[in-house]
Amino acid sequence: MAGPYPTKCVGSIRLDSHLARTRTLIDSELAHNLANYSHLALFEQVKYAVLSPGKRLRSILVILSSEAVQGTMEQTMPLAIAFEFIHTATLIHDDLIDEGETRRGLRTVYDVWGRDIAVLTGDALIAMGINLAANYGRRILEITSQAALDLCDGQFMDISRSHLAETEDNYFVRIRKKSAALFKAAAWCGALCAGATEEEAERLSSFGEDFGIAYQIVDDCMDFLDENYNPLREGFTLPLIYMKGDETIRGIEAWEVLRRKRAVSTPKVFVEQTRSEALAKCERKIGYYINKALLDIRGLRYSEYKTYLGDLAESLWTMMPKMSFQGNV
Repeated sequence: MAGPYPTKCVGSIRLDSHLARTRTLIDSELAHNLANYSHLALFEQVKYAVLSPGKRLRSILVILSSEAVQGTMEQTMPLAIAFEFIHTATLIHDDLIDEGETRRGLRTVYDVWGRDIAVLTGDALIAMGINLAANYGRRILEITSQAALDLCDGQFMDISRSHLAETEDNYFVRIRKKSAALFKAAAWCGALCAGATEEEAERLSSFGEDFGIAYQIVDDCMDFLDENYNPLREGFTLPLIYMKGDETIRGIEAWEVLRRKRAVSTPKVFVEQTRSEALAKCERKIGYYINKALLDIRGLRYSEYKTYLGDLAESLWTMMPKMSFQGNV
């Protein structure tokens, strides 16, 4: 009997239409799956966190990677939900560490219920995600749990590093764990779930990692351009690493200009020029990893879903409408 999932006959449906429908189905399945946990004392907090608005990129990547190797959304959806649970848990724990009060325009679990409840809610969601992933066999469970472990390791590196000693190399080691690991696992597991060959799974795994790295740099640049950007809260992300890396400007002076808008020995006009140059370097890195992601999947057999994956990678540019690297930043 036909279900609510799209068939393989997608024809010329554009990426945004396919993603919109996929996202709607994910949201519906999240609500449906949550009903299985209504007995939990933490159900209110779990439901609040999971059903908050989001891009659902990791769960979408699970599904698209499966579809790219002839899998179906129906067989992959529970695995996609597992990744959404784990990702939501990381957001809760990030807000807890940062003492964040809002996310996506809503109060965080930490702000509404406090530190202890936030810890337990995140822990519950990780357990829920691992439980769903276990239904797909040992290998997928191992990949998923390793990604969760990498996330913890990357987060530890994030909070324990010395900001002024942060380097480009250290940054990429950290974001491969903290940010790209879950994207990598999502694409990898989606492929394996659909019965992909080892070569196909490896290609999609690499795609997920490179997409995740590019995505994080884009996110760093968007934060950097925000008038409320505060390095004390955000840390030395890639734009500021490049900015302080210029031998003609001290890292601490760049920090003070951006954080307090106060006068320092370096002229403000020079700071703005250096800032623009740093963003230009970030743009080149973003382009490098987007192109690398496209090369990762070049060897896959042609399908509409392979095209969607490539379009998804290139769509990262659309996340940066206010970025300008040619002087006015």
